[in-house]
Amino acid sequence: MNLNEIINAPGFGSGKKARDVLAARAERRTHIPERHYMNEMLVANEIDGLVASLGNDPEDGKDYHLNTSGYALTGDASTAGEDARAIAALWNAYREGDLVWKDGKP
Repeated sequence: MNLNEIINAPGFGSGKKARDVLAARAERRTHIPERHYMNEMLVANEIDGLVASLGNDPEDGKDYHLNTSGYALTGDASTAGEDARAIAALWNAYREGDLVWKDGKP
């Protein structure tokens, strides 16, 4: 018996899902910019430097947005698409446990 044939046979599982998950993680990491290129992001109820609208807060009646202190989230030369991919990559990396607090506390 050939072990590779058994492992890759239908029903046994080829590990494709695990490889796909690892490939998705690797792709996500390519969209996370170096820290020194990232402008500070502010949470505000103003539109200046808008990165994303988060909607209305029913408790205080204000609309909230993610804003940057510069022209773009990842520096002056970034595009809206690059900013969006960076936000999603950081969000997903944190959600998946790839990003953790330095001291181990949230």
